[in-house]
Amino acid sequence: MKTFLINPAWDAAGVSIRQANAINKYTNWKARHFRAIPTFNYPTDMIGEKYNKDEFISVVKESDVIHFCSCPHTYTKEFNFGVNWSELLKNKVVILHDYAFFEVRWTVLRDSKEKWNLKQQLGYNDIWSSLPQGVHIFKDCYYMPDVVDETEDMFKADIRTFDCVKIGHFPTGDGNRKNTNELNAAIQIVKYKVNIESIIERGIANEEIIKIKQRINLGFDALWRGFHGMTTVENLAMGIPTMVNIEPEFIPVFMECFQTNFLPFERTSNVSDIANTIITYAKDLESLKQRSLAVKDFMRNTWSAKNIALKITNRYEKLLEKV
Repeated sequence: MKTFLINPAWDAAGVSIRQANAINKYTNWKARHFRAIPTFNYPTDMIGEKYNKDEFISVVKESDVIHFCSCPHTYTKEFNFGVNWSELLKNKVVILHDYAFFEVRWTVLRDSKEKWNLKQQLGYNDIWSSLPQGVHIFKDCYYMPDVVDETEDMFKADIRTFDCVKIGHFPTGDGNRKNTNELNAAIQIVKYKVNIESIIERGIANEEIIKIKQRINLGFDALWRGFHGMTTVENLAMGIPTMVNIEPEFIPVFMECFQTNFLPFERTSNVSDIANTIITYAKDLESLKQRSLAVKDFMRNTWSAKNIALKITNRYEKLLEKV
C-alpha cells in the first residue's frame, strides 16, 4: 500500500518528512513526501524547487492515501501545483493533518468554531491534529502525535552530565514567539541561587541544534501556546526533561492516546514556574537524572517512532475499509 504526504507550505520542524521516513522504516507501507517551501535543511524527497508536475501527478495516482500535511489542497498561497485536484482525489482516502501552526492561541479557534466543520467542508475522509486539543477545534478530529525516531544515532548519542542544570532553548520565528524573555527572566532570578548553565541559540540548523542538545539536561520550549512543539519531542527522545506549558485540556487526550498515566513534560506556565523547576532540579541533580531516564524510557517504549508509524498506517487501513 502507498501513501503520499503532501505539504503545500513549509515543513517548519520536519514534521511531515519524519512521518514519511518512519512509515517507510517501520511499516509495510511505501511513503512518498512532497514539501513546497524550503525549511531548515531537513531531509527531503520531492521538493517545490524541482517540481515536476507529471511526476507529481503520477505519484498521486499510484497512492492509496493522500495525506495533506499542515494545509489542505486548497492552500495555494505558497505554491501552485497546477493540477485538477477534483479529478486527482477521486476514489482516494484523503486526510488533512493539522500541525497546529496557529498564529493565535488554540482556545481562540476552539471558541470561534471557525474550523469546526473543516473536514466536512473539504470533503476529506479524516482530519488529524498533532495537538491533543485539536479535538476541540475540529469536529471528528483524530489526535496523531508527532514523530521523532529515537533510534537514530543523533538522538541516541549524548555527552550529557548532571553536575549542574544545563538549560537549552532554540527559538524559531521573530521576537518573543517562544517565550525566550520569560526564560531569561527566570534565569536572572535563579542564577545567583543555584549553579546553572544556559544555551540559547536562534536560527541555526537542526543538525547543529541536536549536537548542542546532546550536552544539555533540561530543555525549554514555549508557554503561550498551551502545548508542545517539535523541539520538545526531540528533547524527550534524547531523555531531556523539558519545560513547556501543557494546559489541562491536553492531558486526557494524550493519556488516552498512549494508554498511560505518565506525563513526560515539565509543566510550566509562567516565570515563577520556570524558576522553581530549575531550582528544584539544581538542588537535587539525582532527581533530574532519574527523570531523564524515565522520559527516555517512555519515548523508547511508548511514544516511539515505530509505534506512531504503525498508528498512522493502522488508521489508513481503517479508512480504506470504508471506501
